[in-house]
Amino acid sequence: MKAEIPYFEGGIHPDEFIEWLHTIEYVLDLKHIPEDHKVKLVAIRLKKHGSICWESVKCQREREGRRKI
Repeated sequence: MKAEIPYFEGGIHPDEFIEWLHTIEYVLDLKHIPEDHKVKLVAIRLKKHGSICWESVKCQREREGRRKI
């Protein structure tokens, strides 16, 4: 069985994000992905607004001296 991690472009509809997140969780569990690999695998599937938001969160955490996600 082949299951791909879908892309997420971001947007103004929270329901789309929640549906995408449920799909991500299902695929990661199905593939038995270790916890320490999940964030990187998901981050590379972010596009457009989703990617911009992710980069913003990473920069803010770094400025605040917080640990990486």
